[in-house]
Amino acid sequence: MLHFVKCLKLKSSRAFTARTGQILWQKGFYEHILRPDDSIESVAWYIWLNPVRRGIVDKAGGFPGSGSFSGMQMPAE
Repeated sequence: MLHFVKCLKLKSSRAFTARTGQILWQKGFYEHILRPDDSIESVAWYIWLNPVRRGIVDKAGGFPGSGSFSGMQMPAE
């Protein structure tokens, strides 16, 4: 897992840094193993809403590369 993440971050950051002059990734990463009673949808929504919680965008889906959750409804808590 560590090798995969390292390669992913290295390859994806080179073009981004060359184009923008900015750093794409923070150092390190956090992984979370889903437990049997964890809702995959809730965890995915939590990740998808990170830019909103951080104040980078005002609404979900406003972050470039927000992905496939655009237009989906948040699961009930």
